[in-house]
Amino acid sequence: MSKLLYHHKWMDLCANKDDEAFIHMQDAVLMIPFTADKEFLLIEEQSIAYGDTMLTLPTGGIELDETPKLAANRELEEEIGYKAGKLELIGILHPSVKYAQWRYWVYLARELVEHKAKGDEKTPITTKLTPQADINWLVDMGKIKDSTAIAALFMAQKHLNTGQA
Repeated sequence: MSKLLYHHKWMDLCANKDDEAFIHMQDAVLMIPFTADKEFLLIEEQSIAYGDTMLTLPTGGIELDETPKLAANRELEEEIGYKAGKLELIGILHPSVKYAQWRYWVYLARELVEHKAKGDEKTPITTKLTPQADINWLVDMGKIKDSTAIAALFMAQKHLNTGQA
């Protein structure tokens, strides 16, 4: 049982029975767009928390009337202007399990077709085609900093490289 301390649009600050604070957010989707040319489609967008542009993956909330899979394609259309002909659920991540309560449904998005929908982003998002072979280097060099994006990219590489795809 938890107690609500503060509510803001899509996030709550709560306290457990021992009065220890944690963040609760709605579940979300995280997509790894992968092209027929074996490139990942990463995004650059403004980080609200850090005030800098970050290289990451498309993500977004799951609306009440949506399945995670429907939300994944909607967010792809809004953030990168593509829809996936094939969405494979490759895992569920629980970021920061000690101090945050939410899940990311992680989808490998393939068979991408241009299809733009209006999004709710307040700052521009740009896309970066990135060869699969460059991901380790980008992580090692600190170009990709988001731990959830890093975990999802490694999950996708394992999925692609083990023939599960």
